[in-house]
Amino acid sequence: MPQIYQLPLISEVAPGDQLVVYQVQNGDTRRAPVSALEDYLLPVSSADVTFQPAGSGAVQRTAESKMRDVVSVKDFGAVGDGVTDDSAAFNAALAAANTVYLPWAVYRVKDITISTHKSLYGNGSIIRAAASAANIFNLTGFKPYLADCYLDDASANILPSIGVNGGVVIVDAIYPTVTNCQFLNMHSGLVLRVSSVIPANQVTKGTFSDLVFDTIQSRGIYIGPNVNSCVFDNAQMYVGQVPSGGNAIPKAGCIGFQIVSTGTNNAAGGHFVSKIAVLEAETGFDLTDAVLVNFEQCIADSLKGAGYQINGACNYIKFNNCFAGTCLEGFKITGTSSFIWLNSVDTVLQGVVPPWGDPTNFFNAGSPFDISIKNTASVRVGAWMGDTYLWQQDNGASVSFDGGSQLYSASTSAISSATTVYFTPVGQSATEELTFVAPQKGLLYGLSAQSVSAPGAGQSYTYTARVAFADTLLTCQTSGASAFGSSANYPVTFNAGDNITVKLVTSASAASGNHRVVAQLRYF
Repeated sequence: MPQIYQLPLISEVAPGDQLVVYQVQNGDTRRAPVSALEDYLLPVSSADVTFQPAGSGAVQRTAESKMRDVVSVKDFGAVGDGVTDDSAAFNAALAAANTVYLPWAVYRVKDITISTHKSLYGNGSIIRAAASAANIFNLTGFKPYLADCYLDDASANILPSIGVNGGVVIVDAIYPTVTNCQFLNMHSGLVLRVSSVIPANQVTKGTFSDLVFDTIQSRGIYIGPNVNSCVFDNAQMYVGQVPSGGNAIPKAGCIGFQIVSTGTNNAAGGHFVSKIAVLEAETGFDLTDAVLVNFEQCIADSLKGAGYQINGACNYIKFNNCFAGTCLEGFKITGTSSFIWLNSVDTVLQGVVPPWGDPTNFFNAGSPFDISIKNTASVRVGAWMGDTYLWQQDNGASVSFDGGSQLYSASTSAISSATTVYFTPVGQSATEELTFVAPQKGLLYGLSAQSVSAPGAGQSYTYTARVAFADTLLTCQTSGASAFGSSANYPVTFNAGDNITVKLVTSASAASGNHRVVAQLRYF
């Protein structure tokens, strides 16, 4: 007969009792040696326990296999108390598995690399930067993935370096993804860059979505050279005011969303940027030498400087359904930038200090403008959703408009030298009579003029658009012996009921002849 070992019932055991085991064999009961008990009571491994998943067609697995489906940083010794540096545990977990889970806790780490096919995700876990960090997470390689984390640098442990360090740094990566993350108290939040600017190094085809940036000191999102074909969707940036006098101002030197492509050696740009809102920075969106970028439904508001600033040699940049409010300049376009398209955009309250703002130190030096086109930049304007243009344009800059109607007039007789006349809908007049009266508020632009003969050597014809009986900046001139036509495209606004004419001044010895003028009108 086999041996049977009996243990006392739990109810029969009191604290301090010595465990007594009995051996029953051939009807006899006797005390059994412990070694005999150990021979029969072996420990059970999770590899020996069967797990049956629910559902038709599910196959049995061991409990060990099932539990290893999810690898946690706590499996590798992460403490998660917000004080202990858990970097070693994070690195070990990522070395052991492609997908690593962060159970909810407060972790402190630095310079954690998420490389090829590695994924790190939490459930709102708080990750704080450890001392002397270059970043919290560094994504590199093919398809690195980060999700569902709350990143904080309230202790200012990340070493500040614009365009290099940040909360999350993407470097030399293809298909990187960062989603559903919050960046708090960062010098720079999300940084995309390459290790060196050579054709082989790129950040490309990335997706960055559902992000929140709060209390940013320098840059919310920074995109460097050799970064192309990325999607940025749904991000809110609350940069944070700073005290000034009795009120506050946006943070000087802080940019919400920045692209700097200077030094690019291969194709760069091709970004799609949608639903990004920047509040309380100096500049909302800032681009230098960027190419092929489409902005949709973006907001820049409560700023110290420009809402959208285009610098250097940017090309093929489109803003559609974008808004700039409460800043010095809504859209500031400079350098040799060309093919800049503003379509269905809106500006409001340029040059207006918000109720919380310090009026003595809110804006940079300068006058407020809805649109400012500097240097030799070229801009195309489609639909405008607002009801005003405050316009600034350098002589070398150019602008074109979609749509509009023509205001046309021609002289009915030759105009002599040393004469001033006004073109009206029925021809020229020595005084501003029978002017065109604007039926509603709008924009006057695209003045073109032509004469039947050149004014002559050293002579000129000067054409100036006039609104409400006052000269405007929309003016052009024909001079010399070879020029027969001239044009200008400086936009000026008019109100409903304003009188509009074009004034011609012929110089002292200019040739006598007929003239015609055409201007473009757009109504708000």
